[in-house]
Amino acid sequence: MRINKLSVQGFGPYKSLQHVDFDAFADDGIFLMGGKTGAGKSSILDAICFALYDSVPRYDGTKARLRSDHAGPDDPSLVTLEFTAGDTRYRVERAPEFERQKARGTGTTKQKATAELFELRGTEWHGIEAQPREVGPRIAELVGLNKDQFLQVILLAQNRFQQFLLAKSEARQEVLRSLFGTRRFQDYEATLTERRKQLDGELGARRAALEQLVEQASSAARALGVSAEAAAVPESHTAEQLTPWLAALTDDGQLLVRQAMDAAETADAQFAAADAAHDARIALRTAQQRRAAAEARLAELRAATETIDAERAALAAAARADVALGAVTAAERARAALRAAEDAVAQAQSAFVVLPGAPDSTAPAELARLIESATQEQGAVNETLALERELPALHNAQEQHAREHTAAETALAEAVERSTALPALIAADTARLGELRLAAARLDPESAERDRLAATLAQAQRVAALQPELAEARAREFGAGQESTAASARLDRLRARRLSGHAAELALELRFGEPCAVCGAHEHPHPAAASADAVGPDDIAAAEAELAACRAVADTAREAAHALDSELAAATALAGTLPTQLLEAKILLAETSVALAAAAAAESDELAATLGEHHAELATLTAAVAACRETLARAAAASTAARTRSEAAEQRVAEQRAGYVTIAARSEALALTLTAARALAAAQNAVSVAGSAATSADSEQRARLDKQGFESAAAVVAAHLDAERRAELGAGLRAHDDAVAAAKATLAEPELAGLPSEEVELEESEEAVRLARSARDEALARRATLTAHAASLSELVDTVETALAASAELIDRHEVVARLAATVKGDAPNDRRMRLESFVLAAELEEIVAAANARLHQMSGGRYLLEHDDAVGYRSTQSGLGLAILDSHTGAQRPTHSLSGGETFLASLALALGLAEVVTGRAGGITLDTLFIDEGFGSLDAETLEIAMTTLDGLRTGGRTIGLISHVEAMKEQIHASLQVAVSEQGWSTISQEVG
Repeated sequence: MRINKLSVQGFGPYKSLQHVDFDAFADDGIFLMGGKTGAGKSSILDAICFALYDSVPRYDGTKARLRSDHAGPDDPSLVTLEFTAGDTRYRVERAPEFERQKARGTGTTKQKATAELFELRGTEWHGIEAQPREVGPRIAELVGLNKDQFLQVILLAQNRFQQFLLAKSEARQEVLRSLFGTRRFQDYEATLTERRKQLDGELGARRAALEQLVEQASSAARALGVSAEAAAVPESHTAEQLTPWLAALTDDGQLLVRQAMDAAETADAQFAAADAAHDARIALRTAQQRRAAAEARLAELRAATETIDAERAALAAAARADVALGAVTAAERARAALRAAEDAVAQAQSAFVVLPGAPDSTAPAELARLIESATQEQGAVNETLALERELPALHNAQEQHAREHTAAETALAEAVERSTALPALIAADTARLGELRLAAARLDPESAERDRLAATLAQAQRVAALQPELAEARAREFGAGQESTAASARLDRLRARRLSGHAAELALELRFGEPCAVCGAHEHPHPAAASADAVGPDDIAAAEAELAACRAVADTAREAAHALDSELAAATALAGTLPTQLLEAKILLAETSVALAAAAAAESDELAATLGEHHAELATLTAAVAACRETLARAAAASTAARTRSEAAEQRVAEQRAGYVTIAARSEALALTLTAARALAAAQNAVSVAGSAATSADSEQRARLDKQGFESAAAVVAAHLDAERRAELGAGLRAHDDAVAAAKATLAEPELAGLPSEEVELEESEEAVRLARSARDEALARRATLTAHAASLSELVDTVETALAASAELIDRHEVVARLAATVKGDAPNDRRMRLESFVLAAELEEIVAAANARLHQMSGGRYLLEHDDAVGYRSTQSGLGLAILDSHTGAQRPTHSLSGGETFLASLALALGLAEVVTGRAGGITLDTLFIDEGFGSLDAETLEIAMTTLDGLRTGGRTIGLISHVEAMKEQIHASLQVAVSEQGWSTISQEVG
């Protein structure tokens, strides 16, 4: 970090604006801040700290008085600081809170503190923060140091110069962590600890699962029929004892399964023979029933012959009626058309004779002559009708030209008035445009800040939404695990019940005269019988399917909970630490600022366009005045011409009305006469045509009736059937014919001939099949039960062996991770009690001590050296970042706080310079290009002061700039670049700058 420039006004002893250019001292590398005691030298450092952190070291724990007592009511209080962090230049402007005079009335009001942060992009400053509560954290983020750390390594104030030297390990660790960015080692430690916890859980779960699997294998063996002694679980669950025990269980189970398979094959063959005999008797009885049903159906169909013949006759008559129906319908339509034409003639006659001036005769020839004469008169009237319709437009044109004349006079007056007022309006708009563009310049930074806050708020809201979802997912995971465990227990119980019925299953495999697979006897007087609640293979399969489904649900729930956990962690990292309400308030403020800036930008664009229009308008006003005068002359001439045309049209229309109120009324009367006459003529012609058509249709109807054998049109209509009824009759007739044919075909089948007349019985063969099926099912059930138990046992044996191998590997891995996690955390076997991060920082501290000793050895005349102390702390607390002093006079190590004031100053100075040197040399570390030291040199003797000055002078070549505050005259003689603070006659201070 480098401090570039500082400006103060109304701050501390400085009333007027004072500037300090620290970059001007870059070539000298070191400068002195001089002046009388109380002039305000330390206030320069106060201003730097205030600008960055809104705090002044000297006022810690008390109420700060930052506004200058010399500032008047209207004087501002402002500190502006430019600094460089990384490769970017920033500017912070901060004003303290103070009491000012009220704008109205008497008394004072509180002027709130303000702060703004800008970033230099190219040659322009762009705002990035505009609220005091946002500027401080943002600067700490950019610089990489909080206020206390800044005061320990960059700005070494009078009362804080020695803090880093005398600090405890914890405080020193916080400073070094920020400077060297070692927080990732904390993350490594947390990751290892979490991994160890995971392995603890996995190892415990593996052991519990192994115990459960061994018990399940024992249960499965007992359910299979293995003796209780052979199925007993070994006392130790080691691989040496479990492996031979599992092999013996497998061999016993396979023997029992082979015996069950032989018994099932015999029972299945007996069932097949009984079932074939029963099927033959069923086939004979079915044929007897088919023959009796066909005979009954044929008798029923023959009884409906009379009704079927009547329906056939009705269908034939309907077919003939369809041929004659078209002529009947056409004749009726022709007669209806003639009646309608005669009615139309009567209506047209009535409408015509009531018209004014209608002739007495309505003969077709008279009507033709009337239509011709009225048509000619109508054409002459229509010409004048257009002129009459134009009269309102002519009157309107006359009035319009009169209004245009008046408007031209008004426009001329307004143009003259506008040319006088426009220059003042242009000047006011120009001033307003400057204000708006200044406000609109904040649109981009305010929008960027709003978007950043909105993204953070979205992540915070996502965190709040994910937390209950994660809790529900974990509850579902727990519930699914319980369901899986319960399903596994149910499967075990079913297998045990099935194994308990193995005696009955073995009995099903016994054959008369064959030896028993268990005892070897050839007689079986009391075979065991299966119980009513025996468990079959379907029950076992269903339970296994249920267990598989429960395990799938548990796996899905576990994966869902893990995914939500990962998503919540990612969202939490992006959401930051600010509460949602604060983010929402910040967004509201940012949106308000964006809205104001956007409104200013929009208004400035509109005002710029308006201003251009005003300039263009002013340039054309002279021509506009002349144009208005010409328009006024043209309007007067047009008004006179319009009045003349209107009067001539009114005279012609009056001559052509011929007794009517208007030409339109005369035209309407002629139109009514023409319409009525033409309608009557058309109706007379339609009657003639309809009469001829009716006569022709009657003749055609009579011919069709005779040909199809109908007496009248009514008979045709009565015989006609609609399509639905005709389809219904046809379907019924076809169904009757098909049923008769089917019954006859059935009776003609050869296999129905010669059947016994008495129906055969099935009870005896059904009972034989039932008994054979029961015996077979019991044998198959026993075989399936033993096979399933044997498969389950084999699967459990494989699972136990796999679990044994996996547990051995997991135990080895757990030991490695647990030891590594404890070592990194500073626990046993780490006998130094040093965490990983402390170890890394201790290495950095050793380099800092080495760099500091290169100067301290010289400044102390070879007496003192700093030593890194990594001894275990008091009561075995964590160690690694201690500092001590080696005194060469005694050869003993002693605490740093045992040094005198001057010795402490030298050691602190050497340590500060060593710290800056090591940190700056680290890639990716914080650069410390500026260092301020406030007092402390007065405690040194002349020789030691000379050594200290020689040490500081050697820093000129490192690109670092060091500012010193001291009253020591020898320093003033050696350091030529300076800032001089002087007190004016009025009592306030001023700053002058001298470059060597």
